[in-house]
Amino acid sequence: MYMNGYIDIDPSHLTQVRRKPTKGFKRFAEILTLGLLSEKEEQETFTAVAILQEINVALRSLNVTDVVRFTKDDVVIYDDEESRDPDDMKIVLQGLSRQSGPGQAVFESLALMLEHHLAEITLIIEIRIRRTHHVGGFPIQIAVNGLASEFQNQSSGQSLDDRLEQVFADEESYKATEAKLREQFDNFMSQLEWAVRQKMSIEDMRRNSFLKIVRPNGPNGPSRPETASAFAGNDTTPTASSYTDPVFQRYQSTSDSFAYCYLWSSMMHSHGTHVSDARIVDEQGSPLMTVGDAGFNAADSTALDPEIPFAESDASEFAEVDSDFSLDPNKSSGFFGDEASDGSSWLDSFSFGDGGGFDGGDSGGDGGASSCGGGCGGD
Repeated sequence: MYMNGYIDIDPSHLTQVRRKPTKGFKRFAEILTLGLLSEKEEQETFTAVAILQEINVALRSLNVTDVVRFTKDDVVIYDDEESRDPDDMKIVLQGLSRQSGPGQAVFESLALMLEHHLAEITLIIEIRIRRTHHVGGFPIQIAVNGLASEFQNQSSGQSLDDRLEQVFADEESYKATEAKLREQFDNFMSQLEWAVRQKMSIEDMRRNSFLKIVRPNGPNGPSRPETASAFAGNDTTPTASSYTDPVFQRYQSTSDSFAYCYLWSSMMHSHGTHVSDARIVDEQGSPLMTVGDAGFNAADSTALDPEIPFAESDASEFAEVDSDFSLDPNKSSGFFGDEASDGSSWLDSFSFGDGGGFDGGDSGGDGGASSCGGGCGGD
């Protein structure tokens, strides 16, 4: 079980970006435009990075500063797996400059991932920008996942199995845990939406949040161990792309931080927990079913039975139609829209609001060395 939220942003009514990229983000733009031949492509890149910077400013106002990954077109440019420094934009830029060079194509997507810790939730946040998008879709998205910190902490003196047994001891205990996590997550999503609206002056935004439950496939497909102690020996690795939920990109299948998620559904089934108002996903985060407010007792169904492949379960008896949770996980938030794109970029219609026109700067003058100085993590 993990919390999931999206903020989709339509900047079509925003004709100006507040400023050109500055400080560390200017260096991002310079590196990404190395080798580009078209001034239009350069301007699109600088605009996209400027928007990344604006959203980053909004996140920093909420004390979210720990950059853990930067991705261009599904290629990971920088990955801080250990999250060594909670404010490490300088390291990001150094890693990016070392691995970048001339001859690059214009980007199709950019993504900046950050990690943040609330009192009881570990947040994985990804800012996503697409150069083109489908008709009706939003080109900018902030995807947020929340993991329960109490089940990630290995130094509590109790095993994961024991901690989960306490949660699933009775219905009251389970509901209290779920409600606590939902409230804290929803409060953060509300604060994030407000911060983005204030910093970027964008009105057309859509926010949604809900709980997701990972359902292992069963004995005829990739499965998860029944106990946390057996989890470490499992070698099944989910395949994640840059537009699956951020937790699947951030954590390996055998990660201690994510272990409880693979045990959650089987615990619900074995303890007869009532499932409601949730979305069930497979081991790669792809949608399986939506459960409405009425829900069902997990023990009375094979929908979450780890011994039964999902396709052979009785899940269809309890699933509800949800137009926002289609089989295409990218459409679950409206990020892509429903019709094909004409291939044009929305980025080339922007100007910068700091009084200057487009200026790509010296995109190759120092051969890719970092020039962030002391302000890489700031505005």
